[in-house]
This record gives sequence, C-alpha cells and structure tokens, in this order.
Amino acid sequence: AAAAALSVQQAREFEEEKQKFVERVCSESTRHDVRAWVGKIFNMSHQKRLAAQQSEAKDRRRRRMRHRSSSATSDAGLSGFSGNTGRTADTGETGASGTALLAAGGSIAAGSHRPRSAAASEESMVVHHTAGDEP
Repeated sequence: AAAAALSVQQAREFEEEKQKFVERVCSESTRHDVRAWVGKIFNMSHQKRLAAQQSEAKDRRRRRMRHRSSSATSDAGLSGFSGNTGRTADTGETGASGTALLAAGGSIAAGSHRPRSAAASEESMVVHHTAGDEP
C-alpha cells in the first residue's frame, strides 16, 4: 500500500512539473495540439534524464562491486598476482623478465608477418618512360 501511495504521489508530482513546463513554454493562445506536443517533449526529456540517472547508478554499483572484489583479493594477499607464483622461468627469481613479458604480450608487440604489398616496394616507385606514354 505504501508503494502504491508513493507511486501515486510521484505521478502527481510528475504531472505538476509537466504542467509548469507547458505553461512556461506556451502562452494562453497556444493551440491545444501544440500544448500536447510540448507535453510530449517534456515526457521525452524526462525519460532521457531518468535513463541517464539509471545508467549512472549502474556504473556506480559496478565500480563499487569492482572495488569490493579488488579489496577482497588485496585482503587475501593476492593483490598483484594473476595466478602465477611470481617466479620467472629463466632464473627462478621473482620479478619481471623478458621471457615473462614475451609470454604475456609478445605476440601483440611482435611485428606483422604479412608480406609487403606491391605499393610498398621500391619497384612501384619507379617511373618507366616509353615512347607511347609521352605527349
């Protein structure tokens, strides 16, 4: 019952706010159909504002959950680890090495293995003069 009363109150407040908007935008001589469209514009802007507020609330919730999960791993002593022991394959010592970095992202940083295109070759830059080409 309390939720229904709250919803009725919100609807009443919405209609009052809409009416104030229409009165502010329109004059007394404004046609009824134009007033109806101004009301629709208010509805659309109100819906857009609500959608933005909901999106912002979702983002805040997502950030809060991300913060909680990262602080939980931090509390467990797992911060900074991604399932590895922290030891490198080369030396057995802790820390980053070329091998560990290559395993983590070397394929991304490696050069492309595609063959050069004809446009990039030196031969494509050479101008060949023939008797038929010149005016």
